[in-house]
Amino acid sequence: MIGKNLVAGSLLLLPIVAFAQDSKPFSVGLASFATSVDYTVEYQYGLEDDEEQTFSGPAIFGTAAVNDNLAFRVLYGWQEHTDESDIELETIEGTVLGGIGLASEGFKAYGSLGFFRDDLKWDNQPARVNGDTFKGLALGAGAGYSWPWVSVELWVSVRDNSDYEDALDDYYAGQGTSIPYDEIEYLSVVTAGIGASVRF
Repeated sequence: MIGKNLVAGSLLLLPIVAFAQDSKPFSVGLASFATSVDYTVEYQYGLEDDEEQTFSGPAIFGTAAVNDNLAFRVLYGWQEHTDESDIELETIEGTVLGGIGLASEGFKAYGSLGFFRDDLKWDNQPARVNGDTFKGLALGAGAGYSWPWVSVELWVSVRDNSDYEDALDDYYAGQGTSIPYDEIEYLSVVTAGIGASVRF
């Protein structure tokens, strides 16, 4: 009877031992990171103009997995405007990841919820633009694959656009064009990254 219990207990422990051998809960990596700010400028008399401001650059990120289904991540990125080299965007993110395969080898996929802070650095920033820091929540998703020592992944997230909208309002309201400015419509702020990390 004791022998049977020992065998049964050993069988129950096998998946746990296998997971422990396969699991590497920590990773540090480098990513190519980008931010896209899309919106429509509404003017009076029914006129409108579609705009897109894009930033790109490197980012470093670190991830700590509690288990295969839960992990925490921090990211720091620095980006340049794709058309105006004197405009930069510095990003700090903290996110919670929930999904599958977050600590083990093989395929992984996750949803994310977190907080971001974007700092705009603009050499020739107009005085009328008061806001240069944008903060809020971000919701996203990602997928990738992990080998014994390396992991690669791609992710995308949508940011809260409230602070961005306030800054754009300041910018366009004081621009002094011949056609009076009305409001910002259809504003979306989306980030994406593709990265590789070392697991340990």
